[in-house]
Order: sequence, then C-alpha cells, then structure tokens
Amino acid sequence: MRMPESDFHSDEITSNRPEPQNSSKRDNLLSRRMTRRKLLGKTAVGVAGIALLAACGPDGKPLSADDSLDTTPASPTAVPESTPTPEKEPQTLREWAEKAKFNIGITVGSNGFPEHFKAMSDFQAKEFNLAHITTNMQFTQPKEGEFSFTNSDFITNLAKRNNMKTYGTLVWSSDLPPWMKGKNSLEDLSRIRKAHIKALMERYKGRMDTWNVINEYGKKGDIFLEKEGPGYLEDSFRLAREADPSAKLIYNDYDNHSRTNTVFGTNRYNITKEVVDRLKANGLIDGVGLQMHLDGANPPQKEDVMETMKSYGVPVWITEFDVNLRNVPGSDEDRYNRQAEIYRSMLEAAIESGVCKDFIVFQMVDYQSVWENRKDLPGYSTKADPTPYDDNMQPKPAYHAMIEALKSGVTKAKAP
Repeated sequence: MRMPESDFHSDEITSNRPEPQNSSKRDNLLSRRMTRRKLLGKTAVGVAGIALLAACGPDGKPLSADDSLDTTPASPTAVPESTPTPEKEPQTLREWAEKAKFNIGITVGSNGFPEHFKAMSDFQAKEFNLAHITTNMQFTQPKEGEFSFTNSDFITNLAKRNNMKTYGTLVWSSDLPPWMKGKNSLEDLSRIRKAHIKALMERYKGRMDTWNVINEYGKKGDIFLEKEGPGYLEDSFRLAREADPSAKLIYNDYDNHSRTNTVFGTNRYNITKEVVDRLKANGLIDGVGLQMHLDGANPPQKEDVMETMKSYGVPVWITEFDVNLRNVPGSDEDRYNRQAEIYRSMLEAAIESGVCKDFIVFQMVDYQSVWENRKDLPGYSTKADPTPYDDNMQPKPAYHAMIEALKSGVTKAKAP
C-alpha cells in the first residue's frame, strides 16, 4: 500500500536542525561517544549496532547532552506474534451459500399479499442471493402487443441492487393470458410466441442471468406443440440465444428429479432427457431445471436424485423446491422435523452432485404458498405448510436444516 507523501523531506530536516546552544555540553558528549567507540571497536557488527541504538532514547530521538549512556548491552526485544483475526461465522442462508460458492434462491414477492411486499422483499434479499422473478405472459403481456413491466422491472432492479442473481420464464403454455383464447392458428401462435420472447429478452438483456425458455414442453394442453409442432422448442431457444448470448438458457419441468419418484402421477424424466439431448445437440441449452415440488409422505432418495441430476449431462437448476406436508400426519413438531430432513437431504444432493449450483425455494412463507391458496391445484391443502418459514415469518426446522447442508458443503469444499 502506498503511504501518503510527507509535507517535508529528510534533507530539509538535517539542514535546518539548530546547533546546540551550549558548546561545552556538546564537546563533552562527543568525547564520551569517542571513548565508547574505542571500547567497542573490535566487537561484532551486531554489538556496534546496539551501541548506535544506545545513542537514542526509548522514543527513538537522539539523546541530549544531559542524557546518560548505559554501556550495558541491551537485551534483544521479543517481537510479539500477531494474532490473526478470527473469521466471522456466517449467520444467514445467503452468507452460508456464498461461503459455499452456491446460489440459494427464492421466488421474490408476496404472492398476492401486496401489503406484505416491502417487508417480505427486504427479508428475501437478506436471506437469498438468487431471485426467481415472475415474467409469465399473463403478467407481462396482459393485452396483445401491450407489455407491462412494472412489477418485473421493480423486482429485477431490487435484485440487482442487492447483488442477487436473477431467473425468469419466457414461454409456458399452461399460463397464458385470457386474450389468447381463440388464437388457434399456427400463424397467430408463432407470431405471439416470437414477439413475447423478443420483447422480454430485449427488456432484460444483461440483467436476467438465467432464462427458463420453455416450461413443461409437451404437457397436455401445450397449444404451441399442437399447432406449431415440435420445432417450436428449438426455435424458441434459438431466438433467446440470438437476443442475449450472455444469458444462461435452460429447459424446466416437473417430476423429472428421479427416474421413479413422482408427485403428480406422470414421471417426466424421459421427456426431459429427450428435450435436453435435442437442444444440446444444437448447442442451444445451458442447463436443465428440476422443479421438485415434493410430497413429504413420499420423498425421493438422495442417491437417486444425485444420479438423475448427473444423467442429464448439463448443469442443473432446482427451480421451485418445496415439501408439501398435507399427507404427513402427526404433531406440527413431528411434521416439521420430517420436512427439515427432506430439505437437508435434497440440498445436500444438489451440492454433492457436482452439477448443481442453483437451488430456488418456491415461495418463502406457508400462508403465501400456492399450495395453500389455489384450490384448483392437486396439492392444495390448508395444511400444506411447504416452505421453510411459518405463517409468522419465523424459520422452521427446514431453514436450519438448509444451513446445516450448506455448512457441510463448505467443510467438504475445504477438505484436501
């Protein structure tokens, strides 16, 4: 580190130093010094150095004529060893994730509870370093050709101010705005899809780190597949790649975290693997998303999930993780402890797989979860309790279990 320059120089100090006022005292001091030099003239260089130092007082300044000289050699002074400052232990999920070089994410917002948005978003920025931002068509294009980016802009800016990674969705056939009813021609659907991708990619170029380009391809009711054919998959990824080459592009699906474990009745591993292989062959994909909405009564095995992750041959994102407790009996304490074990085990699987660096929790507080608010969903229950925080925004055992998993990841990363 460069030290600041002084306002004066050493040669100026020497040339301006005043002569002693009492010349006899000065001569006496010089005579005493000459005598000392004769006594020590044949000693080692180190002792001569001590003699020179002896001409200075404890403050390092030259002795005056009245100062007495002690001819006793000075004892070497021990230099105290510096004590390293202990590293402060992380306290939050985010701090542990960053120490583990991992991204722990959250769906940012309050899911239909706007009065809680400010407190919720501030809390989310403190605990998480990855923001899942809602950019679905029904929110960003409420009327054909008329885009509304107010909410997504606000959350994206909030995330970037807090140094959070960002993740959004482009095309999902199950979440289309009402004005698309009746848009059934190949020409209409192709035009709408391309315009939507182009608008979002241009709007958030350089600000959205990862895009889920196509969500749940080939699911029943996929109108783009029905009318445009399978080529709409590659075309969408190609458009996104051209619009922002810096963004990571992934394909996302549900029930694809295992070859055998399912939650919603249809295992989607094979179709996900087929999609990944198709896109990978054309250099269009950077990773695959596993939603991982799990049933607390029937969780997958850690080893199975790890092997499934690695089998895709591309980096993995966990995009919508939660553990639904509607089928788990017992006291809340028992249910929450079971849930915590699943959170811990699945986060460990992600970390230990070596192919996953992003783990997004799907909503943060139980009462805001879609599983407790959407009666039309198959996992709906007022006792779903799927998130790591209770209705009072207090951390449940699942929160602490995630911290333990991240701690373990840090320890293993340090191991030789």
